[in-house]
Amino acid sequence: MKEFNVFQEKVAADERLQGIFDTDAECSSDIAYDLKTEIESLKEQLDTLKLAYRVYHGFEKAGLESKEEIAKAMYEEAMRLAKKKEADHVAEMLKDAADNGCVEAKLEYGRALVYADYGLERDVERGLQMIREEADGGSADACYLFVTIHKHCPQFVGPDIAREMCEKAASMGHEKALRRLKKPFEMSKETQTLLDRAKSGEKSVYFALSIRGDLTIDDREKYFRLALEEGDAAAEYEMGKILRDSGDNEAAKEYLQRAVDHGSALACFTLARIILNGKPHFYHGGGLPDRNDPDYQKEFELMLRAAELGDYRAMCVIGRAYVRGYMVDKDYDKAREYLQKAFDLGERLSSPRLIAETYRYTDAPGTAEKAVEYYQMSADAGNRSAMLGLMDIYEEGLREIPKDPSKAFYYRYLAEGHF
Repeated sequence: MKEFNVFQEKVAADERLQGIFDTDAECSSDIAYDLKTEIESLKEQLDTLKLAYRVYHGFEKAGLESKEEIAKAMYEEAMRLAKKKEADHVAEMLKDAADNGCVEAKLEYGRALVYADYGLERDVERGLQMIREEADGGSADACYLFVTIHKHCPQFVGPDIAREMCEKAASMGHEKALRRLKKPFEMSKETQTLLDRAKSGEKSVYFALSIRGDLTIDDREKYFRLALEEGDAAAEYEMGKILRDSGDNEAAKEYLQRAVDHGSALACFTLARIILNGKPHFYHGGGLPDRNDPDYQKEFELMLRAAELGDYRAMCVIGRAYVRGYMVDKDYDKAREYLQKAFDLGERLSSPRLIAETYRYTDAPGTAEKAVEYYQMSADAGNRSAMLGLMDIYEEGLREIPKDPSKAFYYRYLAEGHF
């Protein structure tokens, strides 16, 4: 009966909140705010219990007892929900079924990682590894799944692997594999075009060839080395990450600095993280960084470089530095220069909020209205800090903007995710 009690508590909390709105919302905003956390917690509990009841209790009523039976039924329920476009819990149900021995669920979860389905982040290496484990264990379906992935994403599974796995599936009598073997496994047109460009002397395509899945591993490695020799920024950035992940930070810094010099904005961020070695980024830390700290000086230099290379995130970082006085003196005009560039590139989450701050704290006619205008743009994009900025303005008033308790309450509640 636990789920019923949770439901009752949730309904009661909703009713108490509605009662506040019906009486005097303005005077009772603090009480409503306190109830919000309770309601959200109860909603989460209710959702979890409803899923558990529908799945596990449903399986028990169906007479399923063994772990394997429940795992298979969990997989089938997940697929039923996926077909109905109700994918909220599909990924977790597939993982649960896979962890409890359902091969079909493991293959589907691995496929979903490769294709980034069901709300999962793409993780090709992990997805293919899961499928490979079942293929090595004798699953013909797992073998043939490599063929399917090759068809849709040849950059992840090349023709050699696809052919090998198709032959293995065919040897186990897999009908689709037997039919597929009658057709050649050809290189994709995109890869062939890149190879033709490389043969004509176009060295800029070396790195692109190094990540094509329909080339052999030896060929991919050859083109990666050629890209490094040519000073390709993308290849140097990848090499820097490989060395960093292997624990060789000194060698990683060397390659990442080369990538920075050759125009990689991404390398600026990665190199900065290695240099700080666990220190908070000056644009994430709670206080002002030491301007004399060489690590923070280097980070600021790298952020400037990334901004020069056109990275809108770095433009926001430098703009924020001038707004808050991080590594430089406060300069709202200089801040707007960088932030406006990010805004013009389409950045709508952070840049308008920071532009709003430059107007909020500038005592000049019309700047309060400008602050509200830019805060509203950022709030519309989902920036919680912008919502709270609007709440503050309407709670206290700002120059030509009068107090407005109703709007202040609205933005406070919006910031907490109720609306």
